[in-house]
Amino acid sequence: VIDDQVADKNKVEKILFCAGKVYYDLTAHRKENGNENIAIIRIEQIYPLPKRQIESVIQTYKNVKKYTWLQEEPANAGALAYMLQHFKIVPLEFISRPASATPATGFYKQHKKELDKILEQAFGG
Repeated sequence: VIDDQVADKNKVEKILFCAGKVYYDLTAHRKENGNENIAIIRIEQIYPLPKRQIESVIQTYKNVKKYTWLQEEPANAGALAYMLQHFKIVPLEFISRPASATPATGFYKQHKKELDKILEQAFGG
C-alpha cells in the first residue's frame, strides 16, 4: 500500500485506490487540473489484501466522503470483482472500462477516449 505523497490530508474528500500503470495517468491528470481534494493510493498487492495497511493509511484522512476503486481494465477483468468482494473496510465505488470480451480495444484513439472517460469520472464526480 503506497500512500499519496502529494495530497493535503486535511483537504481530501475522495480517495482513489488503484494498481499498476493507471496510477501515472491519474497523477498526471491531477497535476494538470489541480484536483487537491483527491488522494490516489496504490494497492500493489491484491492478494492477500493488506487490510490493516489500508486501514492505517485511510485513517489519516479525516474528511473523506467517497472511496473508489479505479482500474483501466474492463469491469469484467482486472481486480475489480475481487476488490468488491473482499474490500469491506469502507463502502467502495468503482470506475472502469465497460465489460468487454477483449482486454483492450486495439485502436489507440478508442483506448485514449476510454481512458479520458475514466479520468473524467474519477476527477469529475
